[in-house]
Amino acid sequence: MVQITGKYKRTSIENFEEFLNEVGVGVLLRKAALASTPTMEISKSGEKWKMVTSTILKVNIGSL
Repeated sequence: MVQITGKYKRTSIENFEEFLNEVGVGVLLRKAALASTPTMEISKSGEKWKMVTSTILKVNIGSL
């Protein structure tokens, strides 16, 4: 099985602005998203998964 737990950093933004535009993100938020350097940390405790995505401006936490 592939291990996916760990910390990940975005390494490419190819076509990212076009994607954001297509899903309806406004120009100011698109520019902010392109300037950010988000990281995602994936962890597992028992049967529970936790994904934390963070930038300088915002942190999003998701659990499964």
